[in-house]
Amino acid sequence: MGGITVAHPDVVRGVIAGEWLRADSVAVELGSITLRPHQVDAARRIRALLARAGGALLCDEVGLGKTYVALAVARARARPLVIAPASLREMWEDAAAKAAVAVRIVSTESLGRARPARNECDLVIVDEAHYFRSSAAKRYAALVSLTARTPVLLVSATPVHNKRSDVVALLSFFLGSAASELTDADLARYMVRRGQTEIGASLPRVRGAARLPVPHDSAPLDLLLALPPPVPPRDGGLAGALVTHTLVRLWASSEAALREGLRRRIAKAVALRVALEEGRYPTSNDLRSWTYGDGSVQLGFPSILSPGQSQDSGSMLESVREHERALSELLCSLPRESVADDARVDQLRAVRRRHPHKKIVAFSQFTDTVARLYRGIAPDGGVAMLTAAGARIAGGPISRAEALARFAPAACSAPEPPASEAISLLIATDLLSDGVNLQDAAVVVHLDLPWTAATLEQRVGRAARMGSPHREVFVYAIDPPASSERLLGAEAIIRRKAGLAAASVGASRIPPLFAPLASRPESNVESAEAIRRTLSEWPALPEQLARAETLCAAVAADRDAALVLTVVRGEPRLAAVCEARVSASSALINEVAAMAQGEPAPAPTALIAAVVNDAKQWIENQLAASDAGDSPSGRSALAGRVGERLARCLARCPRHERSRRGQRIAALRLRLQRPFTLGVEREIEELLRDGEGDFVEQLALVLGEERPESNDQTAEIRAVLILHRVCPPEWEPAESKK
Repeated sequence: MGGITVAHPDVVRGVIAGEWLRADSVAVELGSITLRPHQVDAARRIRALLARAGGALLCDEVGLGKTYVALAVARARARPLVIAPASLREMWEDAAAKAAVAVRIVSTESLGRARPARNECDLVIVDEAHYFRSSAAKRYAALVSLTARTPVLLVSATPVHNKRSDVVALLSFFLGSAASELTDADLARYMVRRGQTEIGASLPRVRGAARLPVPHDSAPLDLLLALPPPVPPRDGGLAGALVTHTLVRLWASSEAALREGLRRRIAKAVALRVALEEGRYPTSNDLRSWTYGDGSVQLGFPSILSPGQSQDSGSMLESVREHERALSELLCSLPRESVADDARVDQLRAVRRRHPHKKIVAFSQFTDTVARLYRGIAPDGGVAMLTAAGARIAGGPISRAEALARFAPAACSAPEPPASEAISLLIATDLLSDGVNLQDAAVVVHLDLPWTAATLEQRVGRAARMGSPHREVFVYAIDPPASSERLLGAEAIIRRKAGLAAASVGASRIPPLFAPLASRPESNVESAEAIRRTLSEWPALPEQLARAETLCAAVAADRDAALVLTVVRGEPRLAAVCEARVSASSALINEVAAMAQGEPAPAPTALIAAVVNDAKQWIENQLAASDAGDSPSGRSALAGRVGERLARCLARCPRHERSRRGQRIAALRLRLQRPFTLGVEREIEELLRDGEGDFVEQLALVLGEERPESNDQTAEIRAVLILHRVCPPEWEPAESKK
């Protein structure tokens, strides 16, 4: 540690702000695009994270221009690769052309089938990264391999869909398995998330959601709950409770969706019955190959193609017949004309009347719901439907691109269509809720409730985004049947998942569809952003002052505390000291930083020494834990197994080679204590399973060359800002007044 210099608080605040906020410069002009200040800030921070950690998660709220932030980062790379859903390819191509950045685009859907070679890219950008939140998926394994030695930028406004482990799975690509051991505060260091408060951009206010009730008949629900359980296919398949759950979800969306769902279930039951009658027991893949999407079945194929012989077809056959019979009776009981579905159409009409000159986009999970409501309202004119099968207007099918251009010409940079061709109501599946710009729309309608709050947010975010010409975006939601609501607990599910997302990455500016279950503290990501806002208001200092020895100052405050800037292995870190305890809690640092604006105060020498000593001990403990492999940045479990293997290698080494070999192994042990990606971890696991070859040399190849900064053991305290509670002159203890 160097000496301590007492300085003016503005100087100390400037050092803290300068070190904490420092980042590479980013040009404002990006092709024909002018980046906004919050986009420039994000690009700077992401570049720093890529250089330091090999990855970052950009999870700005929907509509804040994350695509151009990613392209601003990609501009500095020679071979950037974009992985995005196939439906967003055209959007990325258009954005890359405007930004004058050459990128290669690979679809998310194809990644598991044909992964690009590692040497084909020097940066991987993953758009809608929440599609990679399941570590069991093939596409996840493909991305693990692709990013083993390539920096990765993950982009998603909604990284948490179901649970905290969603975001852990994403950060694991570059942090490795240690991500699962990190605290929320640690994870927040690798995330960039801002809302309207942080960016100061003019975004439309979101109004609603207003609830739209429709009448419902509970008779279908009673019949659904009374369905006899289905017989699963030979390889397992859906359990009976899950089948019922799926059918209830369809009914909650529309009776048209339930009707088509029943037809598909009947088709599978018929295929299974025919196979069992032939003494064969098919798999779920067999059933899918024998049935069509419209509910019909290829009855000639089961007896020919199913290879599995059934040992107990008699009892299963009776169960299948009973299930098929009950499904058919339920289908026949449904009226041809649904009062509830007609009411849904009427509610859409009412929304159009309420907003006569506004563009409206309505979302559903199910194609059959979209088709039913489209048929009901299409005669009114200016209506289109968009599903995975394509787009349709009253005149017939049109391309997806044409439908979007007619509905949102400004967002699509298309000419305004003639009034006779304009689309003012677009009814779409959630295929359209990811990454598509529809800021021409001023109204969003939830036709049903998905099972994640993230999907609700994504839907609204199609309209409530930068570039919207509207001051307000109105949101409506058609109520599900009350009885299905009680059965499935949809609102409780959405509330719970919204709460998990808010705790992990922060709440959305889009009002929740339902009131939250309870108030919550700020997430670590929100606290980190608040710290940046506070520090950005502090005066910046010239570079030469930022490199001085440890500076200290004291300011008057309502409580005794301290804000400490440390630099550990070249990385600036903030800590707060309260009651002789040093903490890296974002919430506490935010609280202390917010109180650090006071006027200069006396800085007692003993107090300065105590704070510096506490901070010094904290840094030493951090370094010691890291070097011992006990901190989240170490790979203690994997390093231990590798260490045992290396020890055996050294024991088998000839005596005259042990000195040289020992030095090599010692260097590898040190390298194992440094962060590396999940892809490298999996390669090490493969080496541990493989008993062939020279393990030491193979491990050296997997770990790669040692980076000079990896052995950086430096740690120093750059600045200390002490908050000192100073009593005003007129203040006297109560005892003395007596």
